[in-house]
Amino acid sequence: MSDRLCPWCKIGHFQRTPWLYTYQCDECGTATVIEEERRICCIVPFCRRTRGDRKGSLLTPGMEWICRAHWTPIRLERRKVYRRALNAFKDNPTDKNRDIAFGLWGAMKREAIERAAGI
Repeated sequence: MSDRLCPWCKIGHFQRTPWLYTYQCDECGTATVIEEERRICCIVPFCRRTRGDRKGSLLTPGMEWICRAHWTPIRLERRKVYRRALNAFKDNPTDKNRDIAFGLWGAMKREAIERAAGI
């Protein structure tokens, strides 16, 4: 995708952003939506890993993903608690279960970013 020229400045190339279908010119900073490119980036800044649709897990706007390289440094206990909370939310989709699962996801995102930065 980085070989596609920006139609506005004519010199920059499009780079992926963390948002689904959204690309940004590396010269002029203009963002555009390109729907035929169904890929999503890892939520860790400057991570170049991406993923596409998977069987049983299609990409949707607003979806977030942590690549394996940044997932494994997250504490195992936190990942287990998140998995249990996610299963509880799937079994009983209440606001309380949703808030717990979303809170744990936010904590895991912070931990992945902090560990990648060496904090």
